[in-house]
Amino acid sequence: MIDYLIKFNPKPKSKKMTYQAIEELLPESNENPKVQRVLDICSEAFKDLAGFGTHVLKWKIETEDDFYQLPIIYLLRQVVELSDALSVTFKSSHIHTSKIIIRSLLEANLSLDWLLREDTKRRCLAFTYMENYRKYKYYRSLLPGTDEYKSRKEIRKKGRWIQSSPPIPKHVLEENIEKLTKLLNSDRNKEIKAFHDKLDKDKKVNFKWYSFFKGPGSLSALAERLNKSDWYEHVYSTFSDATHGTNLHSGNLFRDENGNAFIGQMKNPNKANEIFSIGANFAYDSYNEIVTKHIPEKEEEMRKWFQTFLKYFVERIEKFPIKEQQ
Repeated sequence: MIDYLIKFNPKPKSKKMTYQAIEELLPESNENPKVQRVLDICSEAFKDLAGFGTHVLKWKIETEDDFYQLPIIYLLRQVVELSDALSVTFKSSHIHTSKIIIRSLLEANLSLDWLLREDTKRRCLAFTYMENYRKYKYYRSLLPGTDEYKSRKEIRKKGRWIQSSPPIPKHVLEENIEKLTKLLNSDRNKEIKAFHDKLDKDKKVNFKWYSFFKGPGSLSALAERLNKSDWYEHVYSTFSDATHGTNLHSGNLFRDENGNAFIGQMKNPNKANEIFSIGANFAYDSYNEIVTKHIPEKEEEMRKWFQTFLKYFVERIEKFPIKEQQ
Protein backbone atom coordinates (compact mmCIF):
# COMPACT_ATOMS: atom_id res chain seq x y z
CA MET A 1 0.00 0.00 0.00
CA ILE A 2 2.86 2.42 0.78
CA ASP A 3 4.36 1.71 -2.64
CA TYR A 4 0.98 2.47 -4.21
CA LEU A 5 0.69 5.81 -2.41
CA ILE A 6 4.21 6.82 -3.43
CA LYS A 7 3.70 5.76 -7.03
CA PHE A 8 0.42 7.54 -7.65
CA ASN A 9 0.82 10.54 -5.33
CA PRO A 10 3.71 12.90 -6.11
CA LYS A 11 6.02 14.00 -3.32
CA PRO A 12 4.72 17.25 -1.78
CA LYS A 13 6.83 20.31 -2.57
CA SER A 14 5.75 22.25 0.50
CA LYS A 15 4.99 21.63 4.13
CA LYS A 16 2.04 19.55 5.26
CA MET A 17 -1.28 21.07 4.23
CA THR A 18 -4.40 20.49 6.34
CA TYR A 19 -8.01 21.58 6.14
CA GLN A 20 -10.53 22.01 8.91
CA ALA A 21 -13.93 20.52 8.15
CA ILE A 22 -16.71 22.92 7.20
CA GLU A 23 -18.70 23.06 10.42
CA GLU A 24 -22.09 23.33 8.68
CA LEU A 25 -21.41 20.08 6.82
CA LEU A 26 -19.33 18.08 9.29
CA PRO A 27 -19.74 19.45 12.81
CA GLU A 28 -17.26 18.55 15.53
CA SER A 29 -20.08 17.73 17.94
CA ASN A 30 -23.85 17.81 18.12
CA GLU A 31 -25.07 21.32 18.85
CA ASN A 32 -28.09 20.03 20.78
CA PRO A 33 -26.93 18.72 24.20
CA LYS A 34 -30.18 16.77 24.73
CA VAL A 35 -29.70 14.91 21.45
CA GLN A 36 -26.06 14.22 22.31
CA ARG A 37 -27.12 12.83 25.68
CA VAL A 38 -29.43 10.32 23.98
CA LEU A 39 -26.62 9.32 21.62
CA ASP A 40 -24.29 8.92 24.60
CA ILE A 41 -26.77 6.59 26.30
CA CYS A 42 -27.08 4.55 23.08
CA SER A 43 -23.29 4.38 22.94
CA GLU A 44 -23.10 3.19 26.54
CA ALA A 45 -25.78 0.59 25.82
CA PHE A 46 -23.85 -0.88 22.89
CA LYS A 47 -20.72 -0.90 25.04
CA ASP A 48 -22.64 -2.87 27.66
CA LEU A 49 -23.90 -5.28 24.98
CA ALA A 50 -20.33 -5.82 23.81
CA GLY A 51 -19.19 -6.27 27.41
CA PHE A 52 -21.78 -8.94 28.14
CA GLY A 53 -20.92 -10.56 24.81
CA THR A 54 -17.31 -11.03 25.90
CA HIS A 55 -18.56 -13.10 28.84
CA VAL A 56 -20.76 -15.21 26.56
CA LEU A 57 -17.71 -15.72 24.36
CA LYS A 58 -15.62 -16.76 27.37
CA TRP A 59 -18.32 -19.17 28.59
CA LYS A 60 -18.59 -20.72 25.14
CA ILE A 61 -14.84 -21.19 24.82
CA GLU A 62 -14.61 -22.73 28.31
CA THR A 63 -17.41 -25.23 27.64
CA GLU A 64 -16.39 -26.07 24.07
CA ASP A 65 -14.15 -29.05 23.35
CA ASP A 66 -15.23 -29.81 19.76
CA PHE A 67 -13.10 -28.11 17.11
CA TYR A 68 -15.92 -28.19 14.57
CA GLN A 69 -17.86 -25.56 16.51
CA LEU A 70 -15.23 -22.89 15.91
CA PRO A 71 -17.52 -21.07 13.41
CA ILE A 72 -19.92 -20.37 16.29
CA ILE A 73 -17.09 -18.77 18.26
CA TYR A 74 -15.93 -16.78 15.22
CA LEU A 75 -19.42 -15.42 14.57
CA LEU A 76 -20.02 -14.63 18.23
CA ARG A 77 -16.77 -12.71 18.30
CA GLN A 78 -17.96 -10.76 15.26
CA VAL A 79 -21.23 -9.84 17.02
CA VAL A 80 -19.26 -8.55 20.02
CA GLU A 81 -16.91 -6.52 17.82
CA LEU A 82 -19.75 -5.03 15.76
CA SER A 83 -21.62 -4.06 18.93
CA ASP A 84 -18.52 -2.29 20.18
CA ALA A 85 -18.16 -0.51 16.83
CA LEU A 86 -21.74 0.76 17.15
CA SER A 87 -20.80 2.23 20.51
CA VAL A 88 -18.25 4.39 18.67
CA THR A 89 -20.48 5.43 15.76
CA PHE A 90 -23.40 6.41 17.99
CA LYS A 91 -21.15 8.43 20.29
CA SER A 92 -20.01 10.53 17.32
CA SER A 93 -23.51 10.68 15.75
CA HIS A 94 -22.55 8.63 12.66
CA ILE A 95 -26.01 7.09 12.45
CA HIS A 96 -26.01 6.59 8.67
CA THR A 97 -22.69 4.73 8.93
CA SER A 98 -24.17 2.58 11.70
CA LYS A 99 -26.54 1.06 9.14
CA ILE A 100 -23.59 -0.62 7.42
CA ILE A 101 -22.50 -2.19 10.70
CA ILE A 102 -26.02 -3.30 11.56
CA ARG A 103 -26.39 -5.00 8.18
CA SER A 104 -23.26 -7.03 8.98
CA LEU A 105 -24.72 -7.73 12.41
CA LEU A 106 -27.84 -9.16 10.77
CA GLU A 107 -25.77 -11.50 8.59
CA ALA A 108 -23.85 -12.74 11.65
CA ASN A 109 -27.12 -13.28 13.52
CA LEU A 110 -28.70 -15.27 10.68
CA SER A 111 -25.56 -17.39 10.31
CA LEU A 112 -25.44 -18.14 14.04
CA ASP A 113 -29.13 -19.01 14.12
CA TRP A 114 -28.76 -21.43 11.19
CA LEU A 115 -25.77 -23.13 12.83
CA LEU A 116 -27.54 -23.53 16.16
CA ARG A 117 -31.02 -24.58 15.00
CA GLU A 118 -30.19 -28.19 14.09
CA ASP A 119 -27.59 -30.38 12.41
CA THR A 120 -24.96 -28.14 14.02
CA LYS A 121 -21.93 -30.33 13.35
CA ARG A 122 -22.45 -30.69 9.61
CA ARG A 123 -23.37 -27.04 9.18
CA CYS A 124 -20.26 -25.94 11.04
CA LEU A 125 -18.15 -28.22 8.87
CA ALA A 126 -19.77 -26.73 5.75
CA PHE A 127 -19.01 -23.21 7.00
CA THR A 128 -15.33 -24.06 7.58
CA TYR A 129 -15.06 -25.98 4.31
CA MET A 130 -16.23 -23.03 2.21
CA GLU A 131 -13.96 -20.61 4.08
CA ASN A 132 -10.98 -22.85 3.36
CA TYR A 133 -12.05 -23.42 -0.25
CA ARG A 134 -12.17 -19.69 -0.96
CA LYS A 135 -8.72 -19.23 0.57
CA TYR A 136 -7.46 -22.13 -1.52
CA LYS A 137 -8.78 -20.56 -4.73
CA TYR A 138 -7.38 -17.15 -3.76
CA TYR A 139 -3.85 -18.44 -3.16
CA ARG A 140 -3.96 -20.36 -6.43
CA SER A 141 -4.98 -17.16 -8.25
CA LEU A 142 -1.69 -15.62 -7.05
CA LEU A 143 0.50 -18.57 -8.04
CA PRO A 144 1.87 -18.38 -11.62
CA GLY A 145 1.10 -21.41 -13.75
CA THR A 146 -2.27 -22.28 -12.21
CA ASP A 147 -5.56 -22.02 -14.10
CA GLU A 148 -6.81 -19.53 -11.52
CA TYR A 149 -3.77 -17.31 -12.11
CA LYS A 150 -4.33 -17.32 -15.87
CA SER A 151 -8.02 -16.46 -15.53
CA ARG A 152 -7.21 -13.33 -13.48
CA LYS A 153 -4.51 -12.07 -15.84
CA GLU A 154 -6.56 -9.14 -17.15
CA ILE A 155 -7.58 -8.08 -13.64
CA ARG A 156 -3.94 -7.89 -12.58
CA LYS A 157 -3.07 -5.75 -15.59
CA LYS A 158 -5.73 -3.16 -14.79
CA GLY A 159 -5.37 -3.12 -11.02
CA ARG A 160 -3.17 -0.25 -9.81
CA TRP A 161 -2.98 -1.51 -6.24
CA ILE A 162 -2.21 -5.08 -7.34
CA GLN A 163 0.60 -3.89 -9.61
CA SER A 164 2.33 -2.00 -6.82
CA SER A 165 1.84 -4.58 -4.05
CA PRO A 166 4.77 -6.87 -3.26
CA PRO A 167 3.99 -10.44 -4.36
CA ILE A 168 3.61 -13.22 -1.82
CA PRO A 169 6.69 -15.48 -2.10
CA LYS A 170 6.05 -18.57 -4.18
CA HIS A 171 7.04 -20.99 -1.41
CA VAL A 172 4.55 -19.35 0.97
CA LEU A 173 1.75 -19.70 -1.58
CA GLU A 174 2.65 -23.34 -2.19
CA GLU A 175 2.76 -24.10 1.54
CA ASN A 176 -0.64 -22.51 2.12
CA ILE A 177 -2.16 -24.32 -0.84
CA GLU A 178 -0.77 -27.63 0.40
CA LYS A 179 -2.17 -27.11 3.90
CA LEU A 180 -5.58 -26.13 2.58
CA THR A 181 -5.64 -29.06 0.17
CA LYS A 182 -5.11 -31.44 3.09
CA LEU A 183 -7.89 -29.79 5.07
CA LEU A 184 -10.33 -29.89 2.17
CA ASN A 185 -9.55 -33.58 1.51
CA SER A 186 -9.66 -34.66 5.17
CA ASP A 187 -12.01 -37.45 6.23
CA ARG A 188 -14.26 -35.10 8.18
CA ASN A 189 -15.02 -33.20 4.96
CA LYS A 190 -15.67 -36.27 2.81
CA GLU A 191 -19.45 -35.79 2.57
CA ILE A 192 -19.24 -32.04 1.97
CA LYS A 193 -16.47 -32.32 -0.61
CA ALA A 194 -18.30 -35.05 -2.54
CA PHE A 195 -21.33 -32.76 -2.93
CA HIS A 196 -19.26 -29.66 -3.69
CA ASP A 197 -17.20 -31.45 -6.36
CA LYS A 198 -20.38 -32.17 -8.33
CA LEU A 199 -21.22 -28.48 -8.69
CA ASP A 200 -20.58 -26.58 -11.90
CA LYS A 201 -17.25 -24.79 -12.01
CA ASP A 202 -18.85 -21.33 -11.88
CA LYS A 203 -20.93 -22.21 -8.82
CA LYS A 204 -18.19 -23.67 -6.66
CA VAL A 205 -16.56 -20.47 -5.36
CA ASN A 206 -19.78 -18.55 -4.75
CA PHE A 207 -21.72 -21.47 -3.29
CA LYS A 208 -23.14 -20.52 0.11
CA TRP A 209 -22.14 -22.66 3.06
CA TYR A 210 -25.72 -22.66 4.35
CA SER A 211 -26.93 -24.12 1.02
CA PHE A 212 -25.42 -27.55 1.80
CA PHE A 213 -27.80 -30.35 2.86
CA LYS A 214 -30.85 -28.83 1.12
CA GLY A 215 -30.31 -25.47 2.76
CA PRO A 216 -31.56 -22.12 1.40
CA GLY A 217 -29.89 -20.71 -1.70
CA SER A 218 -29.66 -17.06 -0.68
CA LEU A 219 -29.58 -14.84 2.38
CA SER A 220 -33.20 -13.80 1.87
CA ALA A 221 -34.22 -17.47 1.68
CA LEU A 222 -32.17 -18.15 4.82
CA ALA A 223 -34.02 -15.38 6.67
CA GLU A 224 -37.34 -16.86 5.51
CA ARG A 225 -36.39 -20.35 6.74
CA LEU A 226 -35.50 -18.84 10.12
CA ASN A 227 -38.77 -16.86 10.30
CA LYS A 228 -36.82 -13.60 10.17
CA SER A 229 -37.98 -12.27 6.82
CA ASP A 230 -39.20 -9.09 8.49
CA TRP A 231 -35.67 -8.43 9.80
CA TYR A 232 -34.21 -9.04 6.36
CA GLU A 233 -36.71 -6.86 4.50
CA HIS A 234 -36.47 -3.97 6.93
CA VAL A 235 -32.70 -3.99 7.36
CA TYR A 236 -30.93 -5.74 4.53
CA SER A 237 -33.02 -4.23 1.76
CA THR A 238 -33.26 -0.66 3.09
CA PHE A 239 -29.80 -0.46 4.66
CA SER A 240 -28.13 -1.76 1.49
CA ASP A 241 -28.17 1.78 0.12
CA ALA A 242 -25.72 2.84 2.82
CA THR A 243 -23.50 -0.17 2.08
CA HIS A 244 -23.42 0.00 -1.71
CA GLY A 245 -23.50 3.77 -2.14
CA THR A 246 -26.85 3.81 -3.93
CA ASN A 247 -29.86 6.07 -3.38
CA LEU A 248 -27.53 8.49 -1.61
CA HIS A 249 -29.93 11.42 -1.98
CA SER A 250 -32.14 9.88 0.70
CA GLY A 251 -31.38 11.58 4.00
CA ASN A 252 -28.71 13.75 2.37
CA LEU A 253 -30.50 16.05 -0.07
CA PHE A 254 -33.19 18.44 1.17
CA ARG A 255 -35.18 21.48 0.00
CA ASP A 256 -35.59 24.74 1.86
CA GLU A 257 -38.80 26.80 2.12
CA ASN A 258 -38.08 28.32 -1.31
CA GLY A 259 -37.73 24.94 -2.99
CA ASN A 260 -33.94 25.16 -3.36
CA ALA A 261 -31.99 21.94 -2.90
CA PHE A 262 -29.17 21.75 -0.37
CA ILE A 263 -26.92 19.08 1.13
CA GLY A 264 -27.84 18.11 4.65
CA GLN A 265 -25.46 18.04 7.58
CA MET A 266 -23.34 14.93 8.09
CA LYS A 267 -23.51 13.16 11.46
CA ASN A 268 -27.27 13.56 11.24
CA PRO A 269 -28.87 11.81 14.25
CA ASN A 270 -32.17 11.09 12.48
CA LYS A 271 -33.72 7.72 13.33
CA ALA A 272 -31.07 7.05 15.97
CA ASN A 273 -33.68 5.56 18.34
CA GLU A 274 -34.99 3.15 15.71
CA ILE A 275 -31.56 2.08 14.52
CA PHE A 276 -30.38 1.58 18.11
CA SER A 277 -33.34 -0.70 18.77
CA ILE A 278 -32.60 -2.82 15.68
CA GLY A 279 -28.90 -3.22 16.48
CA ALA A 280 -29.50 -4.02 20.14
CA ASN A 281 -32.11 -6.65 19.21
CA PHE A 282 -29.71 -8.39 16.80
CA ALA A 283 -26.92 -8.53 19.37
CA TYR A 284 -29.14 -9.76 22.20
CA ASP A 285 -30.84 -12.36 20.01
CA SER A 286 -27.42 -13.76 19.07
CA TYR A 287 -26.38 -14.08 22.72
CA ASN A 288 -29.73 -15.56 23.66
CA GLU A 289 -29.48 -18.23 20.94
CA ILE A 290 -26.09 -19.39 22.16
CA VAL A 291 -26.82 -19.29 25.89
CA THR A 292 -30.17 -21.07 25.74
CA LYS A 293 -28.94 -23.81 23.41
CA HIS A 294 -25.32 -24.30 24.43
CA ILE A 295 -24.81 -22.72 27.87
CA PRO A 296 -28.19 -23.20 29.65
CA GLU A 297 -26.58 -22.93 33.08
CA LYS A 298 -26.03 -19.23 32.36
CA GLU A 299 -29.64 -18.44 31.41
CA GLU A 300 -30.53 -16.95 34.79
CA GLU A 301 -27.45 -14.73 34.76
CA MET A 302 -28.34 -13.52 31.28
CA ARG A 303 -31.95 -12.85 32.31
CA LYS A 304 -30.85 -10.67 35.24
CA TRP A 305 -28.39 -8.76 33.08
CA PHE A 306 -31.00 -8.13 30.38
CA GLN A 307 -33.55 -6.82 32.87
CA THR A 308 -30.99 -4.29 34.05
CA PHE A 309 -30.13 -3.44 30.44
CA LEU A 310 -33.77 -2.72 29.63
CA LYS A 311 -34.27 -0.55 32.68
CA TYR A 312 -31.01 1.38 32.62
CA PHE A 313 -30.66 1.90 28.87
CA VAL A 314 -33.71 1.05 26.75
CA GLU A 315 -36.32 2.76 28.94
CA ARG A 316 -34.23 5.94 29.14
CA ILE A 317 -33.66 6.03 25.37
CA GLU A 318 -37.36 5.52 24.59
CA LYS A 319 -38.28 8.54 26.74
CA PHE A 320 -36.36 10.89 24.45
CA PRO A 321 -37.08 10.20 20.76
CA ILE A 322 -34.83 12.29 18.53
CA LYS A 323 -36.81 14.53 16.20
CA GLU A 324 -36.13 14.62 12.47
CA GLN A 325 -33.41 17.10 11.55
CA GLN A 326 -31.99 18.44 8.29
